[in-house]
Amino acid sequence: MRAVIPVLATSAVLAMLVIGAVPTRLAAAPPAWVAKGPPEWVVAGPHARDDRQDVQTVMTTSAEDTLPCEPIEQSTEEVLLGVVLTWDSAFLCADAPDEGSYEFTVTVANSAESAQAVSIDALALTHTTPRPRGQAPDASGEATGLPLTMAPGETAGFTVSGTYELVATDEGKKANLHFRASGHGVSSGEPFQVGINAHVRAPGVPLD
Repeated sequence: MRAVIPVLATSAVLAMLVIGAVPTRLAAAPPAWVAKGPPEWVVAGPHARDDRQDVQTVMTTSAEDTLPCEPIEQSTEEVLLGVVLTWDSAFLCADAPDEGSYEFTVTVANSAESAQAVSIDALALTHTTPRPRGQAPDASGEATGLPLTMAPGETAGFTVSGTYELVATDEGKKANLHFRASGHGVSSGEPFQVGINAHVRAPGVPLD
């Protein structure tokens, strides 16, 4: 009996250890739909979402505030010996507020019968009218898409944009912007110029 007791005691201790053991739980990986962190706007700060909305609003408003101008007249002229161009020479910018920005696109065609290719190199706003009481309208203008080269038979365009401020006249508020586009013959190098006018009119004010 003395030899059996230690074995029984040892077995009892082992049984207690096995029965009393607490299983260890392994943390399961979070499902794929669970976000790994807080939303971007929380990390960036409570006003980050509003800031992005403000930037989008400003960009949209700026685009909507630009006054579109439509071509109302074309001119055709032999600008160099044997070179005939046709271009949008007059634009109407209707329903204009007292001041703001404008934009229009000038289309130029080099006749298929022209003797050489031409390049439109630059655009300048030369002056503004009318001048009631000696005060001309304030305006600015610049072109994008220049220089522009056209072989005989080709048609292309460039964009003019800027700002304006109307002046009060007896007929209503208006501004006329007078531009000069300059270029040269690609083969001859001879220079030429063509005129472009934009007529900005307040609501209800007709073209002259």
